[in-house]
Amino acid sequence: MKEFINIETKESYEALNQLQEPYILYFTTPTCNVCKSISPKLLKMIEPYPIQAYKIDVSVLEDIPAQRLIFSIPTIIVMMDQKEVAREVRFIQFENLERLCALACEA
Repeated sequence: MKEFINIETKESYEALNQLQEPYILYFTTPTCNVCKSISPKLLKMIEPYPIQAYKIDVSVLEDIPAQRLIFSIPTIIVMMDQKEVAREVRFIQFENLERLCALACEA
């Protein structure tokens, strides 16, 4: 099963801007109960796709959520060609995310 890659520094976050392949940004905190239930579902959803999920703890990296206009957690952002193509906040619609992941991986 896939695992999240934790982004723990501003430099590692900025390195994501160089990626050409699609990826997911997952904004969370350790105290978020909704996040705890969503995490395994997200990993299971992306399992068949060549897409990686990066986890960002907003309580550690406070500047990054502000840059991305993250006002609620969990927030899941699908990135493709260095652009945000989808955003799901709090009440995650996995059907939409899975469709976008499939489309992004076909391109």
